[in-house]
Amino acid sequence: MISGRVLSGKTEVAKMLEKLTRGKILNMKHIAEECKKKLSTDEEPFEGEVPLAEVEKETIAIVKRDKASSQ
Repeated sequence: MISGRVLSGKTEVAKMLEKLTRGKILNMKHIAEECKKKLSTDEEPFEGEVPLAEVEKETIAIVKRDKASSQ
């Protein structure tokens, strides 16, 4: 897990680690946005914080899909 202030170089460090370890970057902000889309309805967009359980569930699904495809 990499965390830090805005413009502190988190993305660059993550990209370097990704190359060195053949890992994968999981952007939690992006995952939360995807969860928001799933929690929205046709009539109303989802407002507020996405429940952590939803983000965790989606993260686990991503890891399982990658494992199943040998990534």
